[in-house]
Amino acid sequence: MIVPLLGLLLCKGRYMRILKSNGSISTSTFFSAIMPREWALNGHDEGFFNYLKMFFEFLSTYLPKGAYMELGCGTGLLCKYVETYSKKQIIPFGVDLNHKLVRLAKRNNPKYAKNFQVADYFTLPIEKLAKFTSVAVFIDNMQSWGKTCMMICSLLKKRENKVIVLHCYEFRFLPISCYILDPIASIAEKNHYHVFVFDRFVVLTKNSRIFRHYNRMKFFEY
Repeated sequence: MIVPLLGLLLCKGRYMRILKSNGSISTSTFFSAIMPREWALNGHDEGFFNYLKMFFEFLSTYLPKGAYMELGCGTGLLCKYVETYSKKQIIPFGVDLNHKLVRLAKRNNPKYAKNFQVADYFTLPIEKLAKFTSVAVFIDNMQSWGKTCMMICSLLKKRENKVIVLHCYEFRFLPISCYILDPIASIAEKNHYHVFVFDRFVVLTKNSRIFRHYNRMKFFEY
C-alpha cells in the first residue's frame, strides 16, 4: 500500500525519524524505518514482527472514523500508522507515564503533538475517555488487571465508544487466562458489545460484521 505523506520516514540513530518531504511511502518502508531499540521501548519483541504488522494493519482497517485514544502509547508508532494508513480520518491521542516516550510520540506525530501527554491513564476521568470514538488499552501483565478490568467495564457501561481494544504484551496471556474476561464479557453483553479474542488482544465492538470478513487473524467470539 502506498500513501501520500507530509513526511518521509527514515532511519537515523536508534529511532524512527520524520523528515519533511513530499512524496509517498509504503507500509514496508514504514516498518523498516523503525529501529529495534524503538520496538523494544514500546514493549515489542522484534521476533514478533509479522504479528505486529498484522495488528497494525488490522487496526488501521477497522478502527472507525474519529478520535482514537491510545492508553500506554509508547513512542506513538501505532498512532502514526493508524493515522497514516487508514482510509478513514482518524485523529490520534496518546497517554503514557514515561516522559521520554511521550516526547518521542510527539516527534513521531508532529501534526498531532499536542494530543500526547504524560499521565497515569487510570487517573483519567471515565467521562473523558468515553468521548473518544475508539480507545486502545495496553497492559504488561496481570499486575494491573484489576484496575484495567474496572476501567473497561466503566467504559462499556457508558455505551459511547464504538470500539475498545485491550492489548497485553505477555504472549498468549489472554487465551490461557480467558476466564479473566468473564466480568468484561458480562458487562459487554448487557451493553450490546461483541467480544472478540486473539492471542494478545481483545476487541470490544458494537459492529460484529467487521470480523466476519477478516481472515488474516484467527479471532474467536467470546
